[in-house]
Amino acid sequence: MLDQAVNENERRNRAVIENISQAVVLYNNTRRVMIWNKQYEDIFQYQKGFLHAFLSNGDIIRYLITHGDYGGKNVKVLLQERIKIAWGRKAVQYEINIFGNKTCKVVAPLTDDGGGVTTYADITERKNADEAIKRSEARFRDYAKVASDWYWEQNSDLRFTSKLDSDTSISIA
Repeated sequence: MLDQAVNENERRNRAVIENISQAVVLYNNTRRVMIWNKQYEDIFQYQKGFLHAFLSNGDIIRYLITHGDYGGKNVKVLLQERIKIAWGRKAVQYEINIFGNKTCKVVAPLTDDGGGVTTYADITERKNADEAIKRSEARFRDYAKVASDWYWEQNSDLRFTSKLDSDTSISIA
C-alpha cells in the first residue's frame, strides 16, 4: 500500500515537472542530478543518454563548456568558475545566451537540504523585442537631431494647436 502511494506521488511530481514550460533540474546536496524535465534536455541539446540520475553537476558543466559557446578559456578554469557560481551562493539569478541563439533567465536557489533547483526560462522573444525598441529609439533620436529646428501640432481640422522652435515654445490652443 505504501509503495503504491509513493509511486502515485512520484507520478504526480513527474507530471508537474514535465508540464512546466521552463527547463528544470534538481540537484541533491552532493551536487548530483536527481530529476530534470524534457525542456531541460532540449534547451541544452544534450546527446541522447547523456543525462542520468546521479550525474555530477561538474560533468554537466564540463559538457556544456565543451559543447557550448563559453569562449576560449581553459576548460579547467571555466569549470571552476561555473561551479563557484552554481554552488557558492544562497540563490542566484542571471541571464545566459545558449548556443548563440537563445537567451534564458536562470533562477537557481539552494534547497533546504543543500541541494539546488535551477530553472531556465526562455526570454529570447523579450530580449529581441527590447533590442528592436532600442534600435528604433536610436533611429528616432538620430532623426530628431537632424530634423528642422521647428515642430508643430495640428488638430483634426488641420488648425495649429502648438508650435515649438529652437528659441521658444508657443501654445496656440
